[in-house]
Amino acid sequence: MTLCMAWIRKYGQKEELVMATDSRLTGGESWDSGVKLFELSRLDCLLCFAGATSRAYPLILNCISSIKFDGNLASPHTDIHDVLEYLIDLFSTLVGEINEAIGNVDEVRGEAQFLFGGWSWRKQQFCIWRLYYAPVLKGFTHESVNTGDARVFTFMGDHTEEAKAGLEAQLRDAGKILSGTLDMEPLQVLAQMSRDTDNYRPIGGAIQIAKVYQSGSSEFFGVMWPSVGGTPTFLGRQLSEHDMPPVRFYDPDLATILNDTLPGNLKEIDKELYGDEYEFMVKCYPENRLKADMSNRDQKKLRNVIRSAAYRKYCSDQLVARESPDEQSS
Repeated sequence: MTLCMAWIRKYGQKEELVMATDSRLTGGESWDSGVKLFELSRLDCLLCFAGATSRAYPLILNCISSIKFDGNLASPHTDIHDVLEYLIDLFSTLVGEINEAIGNVDEVRGEAQFLFGGWSWRKQQFCIWRLYYAPVLKGFTHESVNTGDARVFTFMGDHTEEAKAGLEAQLRDAGKILSGTLDMEPLQVLAQMSRDTDNYRPIGGAIQIAKVYQSGSSEFFGVMWPSVGGTPTFLGRQLSEHDMPPVRFYDPDLATILNDTLPGNLKEIDKELYGDEYEFMVKCYPENRLKADMSNRDQKKLRNVIRSAAYRKYCSDQLVARESPDEQSS
């Protein structure tokens, strides 16, 4: 099976919804490269699953396809509460078509459960729900995780009690056992358990992580696995330097973003090197020092501008190097 989790992270005055899971698929075999975390053809919500892959994947693929080709559901003007109701109806209809099952049909229909969450513009808050099959209803139902407590989180899948104990230990070490909100402590718990395959055999593979922001946008992250000195992975799959997606990467031990660091100082801002982005660079580096409290959008643009400038300089240097022998011989 798996261990997946969702929680609301609070830092300063800001909040974000975080969803994470391991990558292990089981069922007569063990495969550590399974995608378990999904975006539903809209950017304000996420879905992950626990249970039988053969039951979950058809439901998820139907869901993604249905939302993609439904103008109303795909629109950001449709609140995620409406998307939630659609998911419940869709999943109930689909599993209701399972009739020729080996064994108890209700057990077969309920072999997968889900975490669904995102940003509700209607309520101006993050919402998280558990979605599961209820035999008495002969269909899916949902249960809200938002209980009004300062800490909003949930675990689903295998070894959830051990995960809760691990989270308590993380909070105790951080001096937050009795009070305080959650940062990235659940991610550290997931990383520890996913690596400990001797004690937690159903859980394994590189962790997968994504966030939803209050802007109604989402971001998926890569993870260095099994540690910061390991291999870059994305949605459970190992990457080579030639197929790296344009995502930021997490250190699973410290639960910090590795490539979030921008140069704190620039010796000079070359107008010729940065071209049309020169004024943007001056804005980001007043007096050649990195501006504080930059927006996520400007940080992303700044990384791309610096990478592009570095590549242009590299190409220019190589061209000069190739021309030099000819110039010397003449």
